[in-house]
Amino acid sequence: MMPAECQDYRSYLRQELTVRMRKNPRYSLRAFARDLGMAPSKVSEVLRGLGGLSRASAIRVARRLGYTETETRHFVALVELQHRSELKRSAARKVLEALRVNQGFGILDLERFQVIADWHHNAILELVTLNDFVPRPKWIADRLGISQAEAEGAIARLMALGLLMPDPQGKGWIRPAEGMLATPSGVPSRAIRAHHQQILRKAEASLESVPVEFRDFSTLTLAIDSGRIEEAKEDLREFRRKFCVKMQERSEKDRVYCLAIQFFPLENGDPELSRQKERSQ
Repeated sequence: MMPAECQDYRSYLRQELTVRMRKNPRYSLRAFARDLGMAPSKVSEVLRGLGGLSRASAIRVARRLGYTETETRHFVALVELQHRSELKRSAARKVLEALRVNQGFGILDLERFQVIADWHHNAILELVTLNDFVPRPKWIADRLGISQAEAEGAIARLMALGLLMPDPQGKGWIRPAEGMLATPSGVPSRAIRAHHQQILRKAEASLESVPVEFRDFSTLTLAIDSGRIEEAKEDLREFRRKFCVKMQERSEKDRVYCLAIQFFPLENGDPELSRQKERSQ
């Protein structure tokens, strides 16, 4: 069983710093501290586990990193879990438990997910279950439209994380009996956002490259009570789980598909703030 989501908020800070340094080799810890509104020495202490963050600092850091309200709650709860009294740690654990919504699937922790965030890693995990799978990086590369080097690198990373293992019969690789994997919902991760961006680009390209009989695209626009967002998200999660289980029931697998559902507001602004403003007038 894969470990549950990371319980150290420093991992998110290290992840963010790593991503920024990959994008810009000249980006430094000093620049990171500037962007967080903190002294470089303080950021260094936090990352090395020699110091912590106050609640106010945690909220400020989360906002500077562009976290959503839910992501901020998760980040602040992780800080509280590390640096507060037992009473506050207990409250933080309750917040984290309420945010842990992926029960029933194996949860892939974020530190591992950022290593395999590129879309073709998940695709390879599914390719190995096909009836006509050929255990060669060249075959995988041709099937997914990536380079052989990308396929070889992805296989190595998946094996290092224990998500692929050598077939005992010497026929390439197999997946451990993990079931479907998911990442924690409502938690801050640039890697998860980048993954979704890749999937959206793949979906856009498939509109032109995939015949309509092999794909399904639809759009539904409706007015709802924004207070029911969590209820709507839970219904979508339940649908995805049931859909995955149903589609995996048979063994005659010959193609890898991706299900991507987007549910987002078309309007600008926060409806709750608008209602508060109306009540005050």
